[in-house]
Amino acid sequence: MDIKAGSTDQSVSFAAFTTATGAAVTVTSATAGLSLWYRRGTAGSKTAISPSDLSALTDAHADGGILVVGGQEHRLDLPDAAVAAGVDRIEWGGEATGITIDGGTANLVGQATTGAVGEATTDAIKTKTDGLNFTGTDVKATLDGEEVTTDAASRNASKADVSGLALESTAQQILEDTGTTIPALIAALDVGTGSGPNEVVLTFVDQDETAVQSVSVGIYDGGVLTALGSTIAGGTLTVYLASGTYDVRAFKTGYQFTAGQTLEVDGVDDDAEFTITRLTPAPSTELDRVTGRYLCHVSRVPDDGVEVSLAQYATPSGEVGNAWDNDIETQTSDANGYVYFTDLIVGAKYRIRRGNEVAWTIVTIPADADEDGYVDLTSLIG
Repeated sequence: MDIKAGSTDQSVSFAAFTTATGAAVTVTSATAGLSLWYRRGTAGSKTAISPSDLSALTDAHADGGILVVGGQEHRLDLPDAAVAAGVDRIEWGGEATGITIDGGTANLVGQATTGAVGEATTDAIKTKTDGLNFTGTDVKATLDGEEVTTDAASRNASKADVSGLALESTAQQILEDTGTTIPALIAALDVGTGSGPNEVVLTFVDQDETAVQSVSVGIYDGGVLTALGSTIAGGTLTVYLASGTYDVRAFKTGYQFTAGQTLEVDGVDDDAEFTITRLTPAPSTELDRVTGRYLCHVSRVPDDGVEVSLAQYATPSGEVGNAWDNDIETQTSDANGYVYFTDLIVGAKYRIRRGNEVAWTIVTIPADADEDGYVDLTSLIG
């Protein structure tokens, strides 16, 4: 979730359940051993939150105020100091005698700067750019006492020479540093389709020969990312490559792309079609229940053997008189990178996490999920 940095009177939620059984439990300021905290930034230490009891969910914000919302879910009113500008994320949580408290994390957004950018701070950036004088389409600067002027035409020419290389290197660095892809960021760059002399149109279809849109595609030369992008309407993506043999990687939630496929480019009839198989998990047979699936991948390659855990967090909104078990179900991703959870209740809330991550993510199964009999948990998490 996102919270505007420097905002006031922010309320978040936490889950509380009995450590021994997983049963939902109501926490108040009188709960034995209760200790709540928040932490700012990745290196910040825990700061205690003094709890107090709210009388109703409609109560005005009160720092440290808590109140059960329903089931395991509780409201927590954060102190304003927790969301002050200066860091890019915060975390909150707590503990109590015999009780597990699952807090959460939030990104602090809307800041002019979130601190260091590389080794440069805002002041350092300002100092290094104070000598620039922008006049119309020209940029003037004084370098070692000599005034230098560059016009728009020369800047654009230089940009054309280096932009593809710089951004391609950036995308490759993202892959190396994080071990995963960031499709939204890659799409925003809009320059990752290569710089070679050969125009190559790639088409992706499913097993029924139906074009598949929004497939994230990466073209690799000896393990180095060379071109990337997403298919548009018609299932096509146009890339620009030098002659050679390339590895093709592709993924889309709900589909399987067979690894190890290559693309031959020689400047003659280079266009190619690939099949990405649509996966349809067996739907749940009970009314108002669906099968949930979660995709694990690294750099467009399915990641098998990954443990994903899920547990029900709350019943559908407005439903009363029903209870649920709090058992944590753990499944392991298959060869296609998928994990399946059956008989999820439409409208109910679940908490899910990958591997041994500390924080859980809360998802709500959408009301229209039973139309297909399954739901993509990956897309709900974002």
